[in-house]
This record gives sequence, C-alpha cells and structure tokens, in this order.
Amino acid sequence: VPSGSRHLTHSRRAMSGIPGSALSEKQAAAARIQAACAGLDAEATAKILAAFWGETGSTADATPAAGPGPITTHILDTANGCPAAEVEIQLEKWTSDGQWTPVGSGKTNKDGRCPGLHPGKLELAVFRITFRPAAYFQRLGQASFYPEVVVNFEIQNVDQHYHVPLLISPYGYSTYRGS
Repeated sequence: VPSGSRHLTHSRRAMSGIPGSALSEKQAAAARIQAACAGLDAEATAKILAAFWGETGSTADATPAAGPGPITTHILDTANGCPAAEVEIQLEKWTSDGQWTPVGSGKTNKDGRCPGLHPGKLELAVFRITFRPAAYFQRLGQASFYPEVVVNFEIQNVDQHYHVPLLISPYGYSTYRGS
C-alpha cells in the first residue's frame, strides 16, 4: 500500500468525531487530491495529503500543517496536484472603528505555506485573509477565474490555533478550518 494511502486511511480514523456528511465531503476532497497526485511519487503525495488533513507526525516525512504563529495557512493546487508557491497573501483584522487593518502579509513558500503571517498575540476579532492566485496561474500558463480569494473568519478563543487552508484550481476554490 503506498504511504499516501496509509495516511489517508489513518486520517479517516483520526477524524471519526466529525459528523458523517462533513467527513464524507472531506474524504471526497482527499480522494480528488490523491487522484490529482497520480503523477507524483509516494513521498510527495503523502506530504500533500498530510497538509490537507492538517496532521503532523502521522507520516515521518510530512510537512507540518502549522508554522509559527496563531493563524496559519497553506495553499494546495488541486488541479495540478501540488502546493501553490509564490502566492501573495494578506491578513487583516476588522477594528472597532469599522476599518480593515493590516496584520501581516507575505508569499507562500515552495510548500504552499506562509510562515509568520500573524506575528503577534491573538485577540478576539474578525479577520480576513486575501489570497491572490492570479499571478501563480499566469506563471503556469493557465487561465483562471478568481484573481482574488477572500476568506473572513472570527476568532472566538485566543488560546486556540487557527489554520485556514485554501484548495485552489483555475475555476474553483474551497476552504475550511484546519488544525
């Protein structure tokens, strides 16, 4: 059994506390990612699936899902079966005076991650992450429909970690709260 398949089976067991319909949707998305990884070696597939499931330590060579900071993200290109590198990202916070205030920004690395996006202490607030994948798809010579993807989310517990991944393709995207 390829290591990616073992990881997928392990991950399904680990997520048994998720309601059936949500688990089924996540399993279906994982299956689509695994299919997109068909041309990659088992090690690369395992890393991508580990990032998708938001797990660390379940495979020896998995890339950690969460870098430093209380808010993290990563981007997986589901159409091409790889992390999306060099995508601009901006994190902002909604303030009491009704304005979006920049908190952090950067570009994804070769693993599709943007470490250090939130450099400080977390506070109760509404945040938004703006992903700008248009230039990424242009570099690949692919047309795309979404030049920007904006994800708003609310921090309700400052003692938790918030991982907000993005799954992209030229004509669609999906996001969820990871771990």
